[in-house]
Amino acid sequence: MQLAHLGKAINGIARGFPRVVTMGPERVVAESRRLAESVRASGYAPTHVVAIAKGGIAIAEPFHDVFPDAGFMVVTRQRAGTAIKERNGGFRRLVQRAPEGITTLLRRVEHWSRYVERDFARDPVMPDEPDGLVWPDAGPAPQRIVVVDDAVDTGLSIEYVSQSARRRFGPDCQVRMAVLTVSGVNPHARADYALMRGVNIRFFWSKDYRA
Repeated sequence: MQLAHLGKAINGIARGFPRVVTMGPERVVAESRRLAESVRASGYAPTHVVAIAKGGIAIAEPFHDVFPDAGFMVVTRQRAGTAIKERNGGFRRLVQRAPEGITTLLRRVEHWSRYVERDFARDPVMPDEPDGLVWPDAGPAPQRIVVVDDAVDTGLSIEYVSQSARRRFGPDCQVRMAVLTVSGVNPHARADYALMRGVNIRFFWSKDYRA
């Protein structure tokens, strides 16, 4: 984080932003179905649902109930910070033992540590060539894709996958993005569908989740 943004971060943390919400399995299913219903209500009928592993799979599964004829694909794109935390056993033990107030504070600090000013016109998210994503066989060429993930934080993952889909399936394939929450400050991605904004979700698969 640049020094010029430190004041915004301190002020945001002091104000309790972002709000942190805990979601167990049943609520995740209910909210994910509500997200799928919002996609259907907009008039968009995806021929394929693309889940970003790992978090996007649980969010995308209830889409089957709303779009039973849509194909289902899973691709992997993980933030570097997530990979580091998964390898760090000490971090896992810390968050599992820490009081909820501490883990909530850690979430807010991590949230603001990613804050940057962005110039989207000059610095778009463009997948590498090859982009490193493994796409399963989609069968008939997708006509309308909805890329599903748990949250937009930096927005890099979902934007990267969406751009990869556009490159892979061509300009005639429509691609939209759906998430439960846009939690990030000024993220790269502009999700087409989001149930919440400014909310950081502690999912049941998160390291600091307690049933």
